[in-house]
This record gives sequence, C-alpha cells and structure tokens, in this order.
Amino acid sequence: DASSSIIQTFVPHRMSDSLNSWLKSALPSAQINQGILLWHGNLKPYGHMTTNLQIHADMSDVTFNFKGDWPPFQPSDLRLNLDDKSGSIWSTHGMIAGLPVHRTSVEFMIAATEKNVSIATNSRGTLPQIKMAMAELPSLAFARPIFQDITLNGGSEAQLEMSFDIADLPRSLDLEVTTAFQN
Repeated sequence: DASSSIIQTFVPHRMSDSLNSWLKSALPSAQINQGILLWHGNLKPYGHMTTNLQIHADMSDVTFNFKGDWPPFQPSDLRLNLDDKSGSIWSTHGMIAGLPVHRTSVEFMIAATEKNVSIATNSRGTLPQIKMAMAELPSLAFARPIFQDITLNGGSEAQLEMSFDIADLPRSLDLEVTTAFQN
C-alpha cells in the first residue's frame, strides 16, 4: 500500500530520459494496492547487463496523463507491468473525457531506439458523450466549431486501436476506429 511516486525509485534506469520523464508525468498520482518487485542479478549499479528488474503493480485512484494536452484517463483499476524491455498497462473500466471505456490496454517498448506505444480500448456511451470526448482530442481541435453545432441522440459502441512513436506522434500515428450507432 503506497503512492505511485515510489515507482520512480525502482523504474529501470535503462529507459531513455524522454521515456522516463513521460512515465513520471503519465502517472502523477495513484494508490498502489499491491506490488511486486523482482530483481535478478548482482548489486552493481542498475543497468549492468547481468541485472534484470521487473515491476508489477495493481493500482486504484489513478489519473493517467497520456500526453499533456490530451484528456486524462481515469481508470477504476489499473495494472502496471514494467521490465527492462517493455511496459504494459491494463484496465477493465474507466473514463476518458467523460466517455466510459472498458478493456483498455497500453503497451510500450522501453529502449533508447524504440519508443513505440500501442493503445486499444472499447467504449459504450451516448452519442453526446462521444461528441464531447472527440471535441477534447487535440488532433480534432480544428473541428470544435462543428461539434458545437451538431446535436446527436442515441448510443454507440466503439473499438479503438492506436499506435505511434512517442518521439514523433504526428508522423507515426496509426489509428483505427470501428463504431456502431444506435438510434
């Protein structure tokens, strides 16, 4: 039982400075309900090639700030796994920009040359909730006046899959959205 700030004490130092900084800002607050730290190797300074570190944490009261100008993800639960090469975050339920989401996963590589991130989630909400959430996405800022003029009713189910390089989001973004609308 601890604050998420304790993770920085144990995060692998092989991560690039930009990825380490992103992780620090991505999880500004959370309650760690249960955690496991596995250390394999000698007690030389971390980063020695014979040392391996794995972290697993089950969290609650989480705010996950994916990127500064994006709306934060507020999961009801969050499972974080980190090792020397990769990280993953899973959640069963949560909210982003007022839109309920479920079965959310974030996978990322921890290496100086690879900063790829993959995100997948599902949502089920009303069309007004989806309209509000879309209006908050920075990549759709140009369409905000249009969103203000549109009136929507009904519901929707959506599936989102996204991947990108943290160092070059605009050029590397790959986005796939599947949605079904109900009246």
